[in-house]
Amino acid sequence: MKKTFLIIQTVASVCLLSSSVFAFGIGFYGDFNYGKTFWNTETLIVDPVNEISYKKKSRIGLANLGYGGGIVLDSNVASDNLFNYRAELGFHYLTFPHNRGMNSYMASTVHYFGFGIVRNESIRFWVGPQVTLGALFPREARDMAGLIAGGGLAAGININMGETFTLAFTGAARYVGGIMFSFQKKGSSSTAYSGPTYGGPDGLVTVACIFRINDSYTSAEKKTSEEKKD
Repeated sequence: MKKTFLIIQTVASVCLLSSSVFAFGIGFYGDFNYGKTFWNTETLIVDPVNEISYKKKSRIGLANLGYGGGIVLDSNVASDNLFNYRAELGFHYLTFPHNRGMNSYMASTVHYFGFGIVRNESIRFWVGPQVTLGALFPREARDMAGLIAGGGLAAGININMGETFTLAFTGAARYVGGIMFSFQKKGSSSTAYSGPTYGGPDGLVTVACIFRINDSYTSAEKKTSEEKKD
């Protein structure tokens, strides 16, 4: 009987420990970004009359915007701990308003490393670095394709509503660069080639609905008093 009681007590302790260790948040998000893209271009100029061809090099910059959404995971949405790690995995549509022939789809993952400056039962305000990784998939042969990466500084606020739900807002200023290619026909005598240098500043805004699992605010004072009672 004593052995059975010890086994039950051990299992209960493990379950309690697991519930505290595996506190996290999961949900979905939508985002919007706007920035400027700079890259080098080479245009193959073909002169059929004189039977000559040459490459013309230039550097251009165009405004870009994107929007999309996906799944978000956060290690600390509401609890009174300093650090949180947030990961977003999403699918987006990237467009260049001044050049409609360069639109693409993008799969990306964004990683935030936040430090809570304001922490209470209602809100958590955090700041920290951000890292972005992504891949572009052209809708048509002339659209943009390639790989991108970036980083910057982000800030976010989590508004806790009840015991399980949080509405989160995030803003980030970053620089995004990588390798992008676009092939476009310009009449019968020239072909434009864009790449591989790509980069530019970018701003990102995200809104997320997060459901918390074993993640609730507990002040340091309350933790200390509970530990003393135990």
